[in-house]
Amino acid sequence: METQKREVTPSVRKLNQHFLTDEMVLDDIVLNSNIESDDIVLEIGPGKGDLTRKLAEVARKVIAVEYDKRLSQYLDKLMEQYPNVEIIYGDALKIKFPKIDRIVSNIPFNITEPLISRLFSERFRTATLLVGETYGKQVAKGHSVSRIGLLTRAYFKVDYVKDIPSTCFDPEPATNGSVIELYPLKKQNLEQNFREYIIRCIWDQRTRPLSDALPAAIFQYISANGGKNTTPNDFLKQIQRNYHHPLTIRVDKLTNPEFLDLYDSLRGINLKKAFGGYKPRGGAKNWRIDYAKYL
Repeated sequence: METQKREVTPSVRKLNQHFLTDEMVLDDIVLNSNIESDDIVLEIGPGKGDLTRKLAEVARKVIAVEYDKRLSQYLDKLMEQYPNVEIIYGDALKIKFPKIDRIVSNIPFNITEPLISRLFSERFRTATLLVGETYGKQVAKGHSVSRIGLLTRAYFKVDYVKDIPSTCFDPEPATNGSVIELYPLKKQNLEQNFREYIIRCIWDQRTRPLSDALPAAIFQYISANGGKNTTPNDFLKQIQRNYHHPLTIRVDKLTNPEFLDLYDSLRGINLKKAFGGYKPRGGAKNWRIDYAKYL
């Protein structure tokens, strides 16, 4: 057993895993997640199972996905102790998630962007996540300086819960952590926020070049806000005056500076002018029918 434990240590460092060991912080995370007795909870990266154990005491079922099979020496015993715990050994970025109600996790900081991006298309009520301090504070306060930060706020309402000092982890990371809560937003929730609506629409088409995704996103916005005769050219001309990068790049290949520049170029759009002098309003939702020839 001692040999197995020694083997886990370098594996943990290699995978950038930092186990949360502070009991009070673990209790606070479970409390803030508002788990109900009938909830199925997904935990990504259970590590040695400290958080898993506390989740199992309040949830109907806990499904924990762990990449590092060397941690089975801890997690398999946990399954024996708690019949409502299921451990899946695999890559959380690749496996299919089961049906869940909530996500509660201390995620490895180095997979923050791909994991959050994956959550854009998953169905759940809330996610309580321990993330790196920089990302957590940026997305909660709306001062994002990265693509993933901007997109997070286009897909979720974000609440900042608390700071977590690095000393609460083992091994100790180079940065402090932050607990945030994510509440999925429907696209309709963004109809009064032009910039968030547009970047969400283009990310939904991220395998297309920006030259195709951007007009389609604008059409969605036009239709959602009652536009009938407005064309995307009215918007595109305004955007291109401020966005000076090629539109031929695939959306998911845009660099952070390019994505931030695109977001900034949406700031000065004169919506009233683009709608022929009328303010956009709620209206038709069948944009795919009205604008199919442009897609």
